[in-house]
Amino acid sequence: MASTKSRKPGTPKASKEATPGPGELEHQLYKRIAQILEETRGQVARTVNTAMVHAYWHIGREIVAVTQEGEARARYGNEVVKNLAKRLQRSYGKGFSLASLFRMRQFYLAFPNGSTIRGRRERFSQHR
Repeated sequence: MASTKSRKPGTPKASKEATPGPGELEHQLYKRIAQILEETRGQVARTVNTAMVHAYWHIGREIVAVTQEGEARARYGNEVVKNLAKRLQRSYGKGFSLASLFRMRQFYLAFPNGSTIRGRRERFSQHR
């Protein structure tokens, strides 16, 4: 059936490609929102990773402060770290095993002055 509406002379014929349908608009909206969410997830992951690196450095610093004062203190400190690992694992999970705590200690000893990379973040040691 022919359309009863007439076009003005010089007006281009309407094209289905020129005006996206509701399905295509919805798809484009979905893609834009999905992109926003993916970018945000990436930012969140980087922020969390940075915060955890800072936390591990501070934990290492605390362990060193308690365990590094003389040989007798170091022997006592090893027992303290073993007990600490047990308690932290009960409260925070397996990421705080004895081996993990010693890696945090080593991390602090490798970087006792915190990060030497300056940027938007301040140095790890800002709370010293």
